[in-house]
Amino acid sequence: MSSQVSKAHKNNEPPTRISGNKNVEIVIEEDAENLIASLKHEELTWPDIEMIWAKTTGYRLNHLRSTNFSPSEIHKTWPQYMQPLGYKLIDIDFKRLHEKYDDLLSSYDKSYLKLVQIIDERIKDPSCRKILESMMKTNNAPENHKNAVVLYVIHGLFVPTTKKAFTDLNGRKCFHKFSIKDSQNTFMIVANTAIEVEEILKIRKNDKIPIQPCLLVVGTILKPSQIMVYFDESKYVFFSIIKALDMCFKIYHLFNIEYPIESISVWLFIQNFFYNIKLPFDKPCPLIKQIISELKS
Repeated sequence: MSSQVSKAHKNNEPPTRISGNKNVEIVIEEDAENLIASLKHEELTWPDIEMIWAKTTGYRLNHLRSTNFSPSEIHKTWPQYMQPLGYKLIDIDFKRLHEKYDDLLSSYDKSYLKLVQIIDERIKDPSCRKILESMMKTNNAPENHKNAVVLYVIHGLFVPTTKKAFTDLNGRKCFHKFSIKDSQNTFMIVANTAIEVEEILKIRKNDKIPIQPCLLVVGTILKPSQIMVYFDESKYVFFSIIKALDMCFKIYHLFNIEYPIESISVWLFIQNFFYNIKLPFDKPCPLIKQIISELKS
């Protein structure tokens, strides 16, 4: 996770999502330290952990910020995040961080038909079109299947425009323009079996490719059989891909992780439209504004 944390400004103050949200006053609870001690030293049931967690959110948000979101500190001080139900704790902290935000589950359902219409009208990528048309021709497809397709082909709507500079074997400076597939692969890993998903993760680790929080889909885009969220070696299991997306988004914001440059436009669209969250350091994108305007019209 260390490679995911935002880079510091010249004054060594990282452009955090927490400090970026000027409307949030993070007050440390008076009895927080005693409650935190209970988390560390007592054998608690999960409901007890959630109760204590909700009463110590201000303390924790300040601690995360004071340690510059150090991965080692997160693992050492807050290991509960990494447990199978740790996503519930992330949700508790995110709600304190962003007390006023639109709910993805309801905003997605309301805009689904209009969004699919816009995607259908605009995307030209043959691979995305084939998947979209296959989904649209399938009668009575489960909601989860349709939503998986939308989250996959939307990368054909927000085509990456960013280029990565590198030096070739002859010492010449070159540029690599990210593709739709690059965007999809940093957003969602899809493989037929859980073993294949693990192999993909292993290859990326061996190649020292940073694995930022993303969705893991076992099966196919048209027929997902298992859905997970990957976060720093942890995998949270979800039945709904929209709930999985919701958690993945919250992980980025709670732990001050930069969006993958390959899929940054898709993430910013999700942030601005579905959550109605706008932060000072967001990269402006005219296409995002245009699509949001069409969705709201």
